Amino acid sequence: LDKPFDQFIKEQLAGDELEDVTDETLIATGFHALGAWQDEVDPLEAPQYRADELDDMVRTATQTFLGVTLGCARCHNHKFDPLTMVDYYSLAAILAPLKRPNKGRIDRDVPLGTAEQIAALNVRNEELAKLDKKILQLNVTERPPDAKEQIAELRRQERELRAKTPDLPGAYRCYEDSADAPQTLLLLSGRASNPGPLMQPRVPVVLTPAQPEFPAPRSHSTLRRLTFARWI
Repeated sequence: LDKPFDQFIKEQLAGDELEDVTDETLIATGFHALGAWQDEVDPLEAPQYRADELDDMVRTATQTFLGVTLGCARCHNHKFDPLTMVDYYSLAAILAPLKRPNKGRIDRDVPLGTAEQIAALNVRNEELAKLDKKILQLNVTERPPDAKEQIAELRRQERELRAKTPDLPGAYRCYEDSADAPQTLLLLSGRASNPGPLMQPRVPVVLTPAQPEFPAPRSHSTLRRLTFARWI
């Protein structure tokens, strides 16, 4: 597909935040999910794992679309280029609302569809989880004489739910699901255990005469990445 490059950038960085979202633009945001991530589950190290994950996103996005090596400014102001730690962590604040689609140590797809379709699927999955729990209780803990018949009825209800709300196709991508962005702190020496001041979303000062204006968020997205992509 011969696509304008500015549209390509917007889809790669913020395809889920566009006005005309399609399956193709959602799949494009898989760009953010393709880097390394830590699948260990030590809660004491979780903040550092997240900082490392964001570092990969910042480095990849800035090298690809800005042509600068901003990653050096994670721990110190750049020694040769006019790029600072504030530039680095301000840009990290743009990407920080993204969530990885993992459950524990398992990566998973994110459903493709409208907000209404995904909401309906989530409701269906909650109902299926309740039925599965009941089936487990009948099989393991309760074990009544008519367990077989009860389980058959619950299985029928599961099939009915799946028929009414079928599975959606999925894509491997990061996503946002809230208008509230997490705090982004400047990490001294790049360590999550050594937090500094609170950062706001902005682009590297040396690259622009004026900062882009970040709009009010939507109900399920901060719109920070779309603002960044449009600025590029």
